[in-house]
Amino acid sequence: MATQREILWLDPNSLAEDPENVRHEAEDGDLAGLAATIREYGVLQPLGVRRLNGQHVLVYGSRRRRAAILAGLTAVPCVEVDDAARDRLTLQLLENVQRRDLNDMEKAEGFAVLRRSLAAAHPGLRESSLDDLTAQTLGLSVRTVQRYLGLRDLPERVRDLVASEQLTVTQAQHLRAVDDPDKQVELARAVAERGLSAATVSRACNALSRQPNLPVEAALLAAIRGEEVPDARPRPRATEAQKMARPPRAEDPGDDSDLWPEDAAEPDEETIPEPVTADGHRVFRIRTVDAFCDEVARLARALQEGDLAKAVRADRDAPTKLKLARRQVEFVARDLATLCREQGWE
Repeated sequence: MATQREILWLDPNSLAEDPENVRHEAEDGDLAGLAATIREYGVLQPLGVRRLNGQHVLVYGSRRRRAAILAGLTAVPCVEVDDAARDRLTLQLLENVQRRDLNDMEKAEGFAVLRRSLAAAHPGLRESSLDDLTAQTLGLSVRTVQRYLGLRDLPERVRDLVASEQLTVTQAQHLRAVDDPDKQVELARAVAERGLSAATVSRACNALSRQPNLPVEAALLAAIRGEEVPDARPRPRATEAQKMARPPRAEDPGDDSDLWPEDAAEPDEETIPEPVTADGHRVFRIRTVDAFCDEVARLARALQEGDLAKAVRADRDAPTKLKLARRQVEFVARDLATLCREQGWE
């Protein structure tokens, strides 16, 4: 029976590559996608290391190590393995042959199993504290863990779309705001077929929560246009105390509304439309870290899955456009690195 091994948190830059590793750097391919995943969710599977001349040497996990460095991580989970050469080779082979990337639903189920295990080990722990403990155990944020666990509440047909990577975790999490399971499924299918952004999904779900009888297509159309749907839900009657606490009317002497310009308040990122692109797509301001990461992930997928390469062949102005885009991406990467340095996240 295998013994439980202690998790060591080591700097990936300090780990020396094992010259006998069965995986070679040239076989790693593009690490951008893995680095983006690690940047958001952390390293979920520990790296194997051994001690050699007072230094930790990597036994397996070289691709995750390089991606973690690319993602800017300063510590990754590691476990020490047996030092025998035969055992190292076996572990390297098994780690590369048996490893299979989990889809998002498999991760959600795995997180739930861990959470139940922790609940059994810590009886009486509050739900919020249990979420905190689960996140700490996984090395992830509480919000990330909760987003994954929330996927399990969605209808099976929606979960299938998540498992097949037709729907992202960010897109799927917004569907929980819709009470009708059939509308959740209909909306999820439309999002998957049209490749709609998570921000559009959020606006559509908000519209359906405001007007439960609204058809899904009408909610999507309003979301794409950036139109706010009126709230048709019944409002609770105000109590006498609430009536007395109402702000003064505009004509009252105590009204100070003229001191504040109408646009002084921060606009709702989900309802205020921005300019339209050359091909008719509406552009929205990015006001959250999640929205920024979503856009970066969409760009990475367009490159990795060949969508951009296909579009290039159909656009004679592609060289000029992509030269400009490349400069913009380099500017983003440079300024993002500066922001991380300023925050002390390197």
